[in-house]
Amino acid sequence: MRDTHNAQGQNHRSMTARLWRQGAPPPGYTQWDFGTLLKHSQNPTECNIAGLPAFQVQIPTREIFWDPPILAGVPIHHGYNAVVPPTVVVNNINIDLYEVQQEVLNTQLNY
Repeated sequence: MRDTHNAQGQNHRSMTARLWRQGAPPPGYTQWDFGTLLKHSQNPTECNIAGLPAFQVQIPTREIFWDPPILAGVPIHHGYNAVVPPTVVVNNINIDLYEVQQEVLNTQLNY
């Protein structure tokens, strides 16, 4: 939480989201700075309205259900194909970081 306030009187926040993904190249995750101010600065982020593609976290549903079989305590990855349960009919789970930001700002104590 920052000591400065936005036009609505809410404390500015610097927030970071990370999505860790199985098999992703180093560092193994994608990261977004999405609060009202960039981390370690007084510069605003571009996360200022809902629906901005740069601040949408899309998690492929098949990655959520990644559950390879285990043999002798070791996961078997070679040739494994993740299967999404038939009751799940969406390809991606989408998280709008602006919505997360607004929820944090609206529920924080501002004194």
